Amino acid sequence: MREYLKTNRIRLSYIGLLIFVCFLHLYKLADVPYGIHVDEAGMGYDAYCLANYGVDRYLNSFPVYLINFGRGQSALYAYLCAFFVKFFGLNTYTIRIPAAVIGILFYMAGTSLIRQRWGEKKALFLSFLMAVMPYFIMQSRFGLDCNLMLGACTIGLWLLMRAVQKKKICGYVLAGMVWGIAFYTYAISYIFISMCLLLMGGYLLWCRKSSWKQLLAFYIPVLILGIPLLLMIIINTFDFPQIVWGRITIPRLPSYAGSEFSLNGLWENFCSLFQCILGSDWLVYNAFPTYDTFYNISIPFTLYGLCSLIKKGTKYISQRQFSLDSVILIWIAAGMFVLSMVKGDGININKSNVIFYPLFYCLATGIEDFMGYFMKRARLVLPVLVSVYAVYAASFCFYYFLRYPKEVYPQIFFSGEYSGILDYIETSTGEPKSVYVSSGEQSYIYYLISAQVSPYEYDMSREDATVTYWKFVFRFPDEIDPDNCIYVVRETDEEYISVLEEYPFECYSSGMYRLYYRE
Repeated sequence: MREYLKTNRIRLSYIGLLIFVCFLHLYKLADVPYGIHVDEAGMGYDAYCLANYGVDRYLNSFPVYLINFGRGQSALYAYLCAFFVKFFGLNTYTIRIPAAVIGILFYMAGTSLIRQRWGEKKALFLSFLMAVMPYFIMQSRFGLDCNLMLGACTIGLWLLMRAVQKKKICGYVLAGMVWGIAFYTYAISYIFISMCLLLMGGYLLWCRKSSWKQLLAFYIPVLILGIPLLLMIIINTFDFPQIVWGRITIPRLPSYAGSEFSLNGLWENFCSLFQCILGSDWLVYNAFPTYDTFYNISIPFTLYGLCSLIKKGTKYISQRQFSLDSVILIWIAAGMFVLSMVKGDGININKSNVIFYPLFYCLATGIEDFMGYFMKRARLVLPVLVSVYAVYAASFCFYYFLRYPKEVYPQIFFSGEYSGILDYIETSTGEPKSVYVSSGEQSYIYYLISAQVSPYEYDMSREDATVTYWKFVFRFPDEIDPDNCIYVVRETDEEYISVLEEYPFECYSSGMYRLYYRE
């Protein structure tokens, strides 16, 4: 009876943690971070076009890769977003809900692997840590395409481990499908997934945990799902024309970014990468310097755990023993190598997202070894660790949800939709000749998500499509015409505001913007 009650308490604790994770991922989702990232806006409008017209904003029918602002954007997020947009309309919440949902599924898959490795009781504390780590919360609360890569790969690994355990062909096929879909999360995935899965497959054969038949069932869906992207790479590398298969488009990009990888400077990039993933980068929406990605208290545990994992993982491999430690070590090796290939200063936290689950696994390993030194006194040390991390988590949540939206504003690469301004223009300002909108060179995309214009009507093939549409001009003019024009500026554009306030304008504020007009 006592054991039954104990088991139920542990299960209820896991359910409580999952509810807590759902709250952290969904609470004030449309407001934190404040505004909309420019790539969120581009993806959101493409999702709107796909949901309602079956094309992206460049009128490509169901593309396997998005053009976005010319350099490309992985398509999976847009298709997930299109599902929600179709039923609930285009707004900040529907743009971000796929990230939150995948983040929750990532937590479930990640904690399942941890429970498999450390058992239900020991893994409870680690599951709590995973729930409150700053990076896992922040990356699941805005709609960058790359942020899906970590979740997709972790879910794929969980399915692969289940297939290895149950030895069913259908399990291998399902795992292969998820890994194949993960190709559509981010460009780095092409190299990482290919390298990682080849090494993992070799390890499974080496340990005799999987047969050739089982691995073939795993690799075939990965290869089939990867073919469209392989063709996309070939088309854009060799300047071939784009391909249309029925209603599916393999597009040619104006500025293909495939050359951003290089073997030069691997060591320098590797060192910069370590500093980045253990601390913070120049993009505040990725991590706060005060808290870092995993809280600064985690750094010694993580580094020690990495060394311990290398020792344990290589030992299991050399002895042909199968272990999740060795699988994670393969993930780390492939991930660090691929990320170190990113040219120059191009690496940052959101680009490195795939490394953060194995990094957390290193943290868990380090804490396990640390607790092992105390043996019978571990029960006294554990409450201290729980308390310290709980204080860190409380401080982070207070800052992130209450202070961050106000203190870090305007945030780089973020602006806002202005549907309220558009409604006011239509109802209260008469018929101006021109409406000048100033919020950066890509401000046209914020108009598109606000006005939700048909892509056929907007016509991105126009030479001046990013500068003007109808009576809207997406730049600040050289001269002010108060009688015939009205002006929309972001409320933090002090230079433009000071110019406009010299004229006898009326001012209307909505969201991030001010509207200046003359009655």
